[in-house]
Amino acid sequence: MRAGIAIGGAMLALAVLSLIYVKNAARFARQAMADGYLIVVGPDGHSDTISRRKQRPTDIFKILVNFMQITGSAAAINVGWTKFMMSIFTGWGTVSGGADGNSFFSFECAFPSEENDLPRSVKTTVLLAFVPFVVWGAFVIVYTVHALRTKRSRQDWRLSSGIAFRAVLQAAYISETKAFIRIFYCVRAGPLHGLFWAQDTSLTCYKGSHSLLVLFIGLPGFLLISIGFPAWLLYKLTRTDTLDQEQVIVRYGFLYKLYKSDTAAWEVVILVRKAMFSAIVVFGRPLGGGTQSCLAMFIMVASILLQVRFQPFLESKLNNLELASLGISTFAFIVGNLASQPEMGKWGTMVISIIFTCVAGTFIVYTAKQIFDVLFSGLEEWVEKENPGSELPISRAEVVTKAANSACRMSKTILNEKKKACMEKISPHFFKTSNLESES
Repeated sequence: MRAGIAIGGAMLALAVLSLIYVKNAARFARQAMADGYLIVVGPDGHSDTISRRKQRPTDIFKILVNFMQITGSAAAINVGWTKFMMSIFTGWGTVSGGADGNSFFSFECAFPSEENDLPRSVKTTVLLAFVPFVVWGAFVIVYTVHALRTKRSRQDWRLSSGIAFRAVLQAAYISETKAFIRIFYCVRAGPLHGLFWAQDTSLTCYKGSHSLLVLFIGLPGFLLISIGFPAWLLYKLTRTDTLDQEQVIVRYGFLYKLYKSDTAAWEVVILVRKAMFSAIVVFGRPLGGGTQSCLAMFIMVASILLQVRFQPFLESKLNNLELASLGISTFAFIVGNLASQPEMGKWGTMVISIIFTCVAGTFIVYTAKQIFDVLFSGLEEWVEKENPGSELPISRAEVVTKAANSACRMSKTILNEKKKACMEKISPHFFKTSNLESES
């Protein structure tokens, strides 16, 4: 029962995150060509591609998700975290889709133990590796049903499925990379013994069940997703002469619409950062928590320097938020490094953990407020559009009230139109007679 809840919770978290990413990608694909792009040349002669569309809450939401995925990885670093800090990191990793799947409960308990069968550890790894594909399959089924009902072309169906696939991979990249890297992680039991799989030391590395896991899941997944996905994006997004073409904008625009023209491939930088963190939390465990924290800090400092140097986002607000998120993530690993020092003691670790919790909580609350402000700004514009000629609301309560009234009117109109169309299909002769009587 608990295993089923854990599996369902992990899939639900990834599904909700993927839904937000997919909806944003699909909305951008529909509006990209309508919004258009404006090429602005600065005083230094450098050109930037600036979208005419307005900022969306998903722009800020992605920064928050990346922050939670990276910082949530600290739970896998073997230092003296307090239970409260461990629960925070694990929660962040789970809700952001960056957890490795066994955060709250071991999925191995979900499988029966039978002789002459694949070990539970292998089944668990296969399940976790295929979770994003199950989520993508659900989107494909929805698109298929919708395409059949609306008689959409096969090209539209392929386009929607491809956009959904890229959006799901973007959301689940760090968890997938962790899962694939973990397949290759082996440990030596002793100087006279061979290598055993770290996830299940009853399995000898690259023999039997583990060899099948490496051959059919680990190696293809790592090459095609962990390496192939960033490499493909790098190839597509560095071809600046094609970024303004309709097909490229519709298919990949949601991946580079936030960035300047010379940093259009910045999403690849973010993916590489996540891949490096995945390698640290998996292969760095024998090095100890202190070394892991130092390696993580090195990556974060390099990320901060790159962010300051290139300022990749079009809007300064997003650049500032990204810089703040990187700084707080660096602070998390500094806390981890200090916590690994025995001189800190229990109370010292608790104090710096409380300080980090306050700083990170303030950042999350501020980012959530920014998302709400963008949402509310769009709601105000929608209310003004749906109520032309009316006075501008003076309070947010009035905006919400008018938005609810407008939504109710729209819903009632749509329902009446659908009801009329349904009745016309059921009894067309009745409607034809009624129309003739009304004309006479």
